[in-house]
Amino acid sequence: MVWAKGIAVAERAVRESPAPERPASSLSEVTRTLAIERQGIKYELVMAMAYYVPGARGIEIMSELRCRGVRVRILTNSLASTDVPAVHAGYARYRAALLATGVELHEYRPDAQRPARQGNLMRRGESDSALHTKVIVYDRRLIWIGSGNSDPRSRRLNTEGGFLIESAALAERLLARIEDDLSLQHSWRLGLESVSGTDEKRIVWNGMQDGQIVRLEREQGAGLMRRFRAWFYSLLPGLEDLL
Repeated sequence: MVWAKGIAVAERAVRESPAPERPASSLSEVTRTLAIERQGIKYELVMAMAYYVPGARGIEIMSELRCRGVRVRILTNSLASTDVPAVHAGYARYRAALLATGVELHEYRPDAQRPARQGNLMRRGESDSALHTKVIVYDRRLIWIGSGNSDPRSRRLNTEGGFLIESAALAERLLARIEDDLSLQHSWRLGLESVSGTDEKRIVWNGMQDGQIVRLEREQGAGLMRRFRAWFYSLLPGLEDLL
């Protein structure tokens, strides 16, 4: 147990009305709350999101943060660990743009050895997704823990909720768990590199296998059918409106 401030601004629950009661053009309460908190970030933003589809606006936000000198680290599911390949297809189209802004992007690996479940309660929810966390840590002092992901469904359709908690002690404990998942043993760190003889850049996956650091040029661990499904979904027009 960790004690935290209990005043209204420092620790509060955020909840939304059912979607039919929300005007279609309005921001959800959760989206509005997180936008307000994001404006006050000074030096670091760390996100662990099971489903992450930033959209064009999300890229703009990350670019703005990086221009302010904020370090941004994001952990989400890899194709091999997600339980919704369609969401991965929506996310994958933004990877290069995220990396170009200077975001540190990590994809969770389902193949690494980890502590027993009781030693790390952040990982598995009721879904088959290897990463089921929805956590944001602002400047190592303020934490968002909620039900929603950073994807179109959570922003526009679902009724979500969560807690904002101001506690440096709890933030450090959560970050210790996340840092372990960000390691090369537990997630792939993505990078952009130039293609020799061209102006193009390609994504590479850096990680550790059999005690050795490896650099790969394609996603690992996903079967042929899963790769096909992600590719097929990526071809659908208006995919984000369907997620």
